[in-house]
Amino acid sequence: MTKFVKNFNSWMSSATNDMSEQQIYQVATSAVCSIGTRIQLADGKVYYYSSSDSDIAVAHLLESYDTDKSSFTVATAVAVGDDSISLTMAAVTYANEFSGSAIHDAAGNTYRISGNPADSTGAATITFTLSEPVRVAIAAAVTCTAMHNRYYNVDTSAQNAQVVGLCPIAITAGTDSDTYYFWAQTWGPAIVDCDFGSGCNDGDLAIQSATGGEAAPQTQTGSADTAIEMSIGTCMEPMDADGYFWIDLHIRP
Repeated sequence: MTKFVKNFNSWMSSATNDMSEQQIYQVATSAVCSIGTRIQLADGKVYYYSSSDSDIAVAHLLESYDTDKSSFTVATAVAVGDDSISLTMAAVTYANEFSGSAIHDAAGNTYRISGNPADSTGAATITFTLSEPVRVAIAAAVTCTAMHNRYYNVDTSAQNAQVVGLCPIAITAGTDSDTYYFWAQTWGPAIVDCDFGSGCNDGDLAIQSATGGEAAPQTQTGSADTAIEMSIGTCMEPMDADGYFWIDLHIRP
């Protein structure tokens, strides 16, 4: 019990420090904590620290970084106990865009990634640092698949995308070297830009809309009727027109 209390107090201290550096409704041009850092407020709302170099409207849903850069060739054989893996890139890679996520080998063994350097050429061999030692040896020239940190370089969600959160403030576009950092909300009551469709009642399921970045009641024609969309929470009030409405987000606790 004592160990749990110490760990909890340590986590709370870290979260408090992150919040003192950058409040929920602030945008920063330099990161104050690691991408993917989680905080929970006293009212139960949950936020994850995110980055973006895109224009994102306030109250719009977010999708994770969409790229085909996830499969790489192992450059050098990896032995049991190693805590890094050298991979040949297939596209330009930015520093730590995989940090906080994971990589798996061809046999399905998964390892957390604690960091990666940049590759501006898109063809270099770079070394990924792992958070734990390799359990099963990995041969050279095989393919490994790495998942990007889901909160790295997020963008406005498109229909059928994997929604990772909600942008509570407007983000102004930057460049790959001019990234903005903010807290994306994933859980609890939030104002969301909604496409009401045929309307809804309090308690109806809320899903992605066919309109990018917006939510909709599950009964909306053009979304739920033509495809199974990802649920993002429940409506907290009736919708009688397009606009901003309260939705109890259930994206990621």
